[in-house]
Amino acid sequence: MNAGTPRFRIDEAKAGNLIGRLLEEARVTAGMSLTDLSRALSPYGLDISKSGLSRWENGDRTPSAYQMMALCEVLSIPNPLDMYAEEELPEPVSFAEYVDVRLYRVAVSAGPGSFLDGDDFELLRVPRASVPSGTDYALRVSGNSMEPAYRDGQIVWVRAARSLRPGEVGVFSLDGESLLKQYDERVPEDAEDYLDAENILHRQPVLRSFNPAYAPRPVRPESYFQILGRVLG
Repeated sequence: MNAGTPRFRIDEAKAGNLIGRLLEEARVTAGMSLTDLSRALSPYGLDISKSGLSRWENGDRTPSAYQMMALCEVLSIPNPLDMYAEEELPEPVSFAEYVDVRLYRVAVSAGPGSFLDGDDFELLRVPRASVPSGTDYALRVSGNSMEPAYRDGQIVWVRAARSLRPGEVGVFSLDGESLLKQYDERVPEDAEDYLDAENILHRQPVLRSFNPAYAPRPVRPESYFQILGRVLG
């Protein structure tokens, strides 16, 4: 039996909404919305709605021990006592330290290129310190073409932009596809197609993947091509 000072008190933990704040912080760190977490818990036999998860985070209700085991597995939460049971509980996080970012539901590998003109997004509430300066919106990666730097399901922060320097990673619309790629340029093979009205030769844009299994995608003169933003961080 441990006769030392208790690592935490139940009444103080409840009053400080320890479990709720732990869940919210772990979910945000994982880049998951409440809807994402609800779907991820289903294979564990835990069917809970977005509103039910919100009640847990707000402290209105508390998950059972078995439900907490599933949450710890999905959110990669280590022993909560090691993280949060100090002599004094951390102060509740104020809303002033959070910011709402538009997370568009179209994954950046395929889909309509005009997604930024629509309202198919949700507001992702995240700690302000975790969002790079200049972020305008967020997108979720789909596929493995940009591994190992960007993984399937990962959320990326984007700053709206209409031009990029070679080597920068950006979001593009190419013939109806929304793509996350590294921007590059090259001397065109057919120079005549890249001459402007003043007979100045322009370089040909090329979209590259980090995964060597995917070939570069040159932008053809007849393609509809638009730079939508630069990936931050």
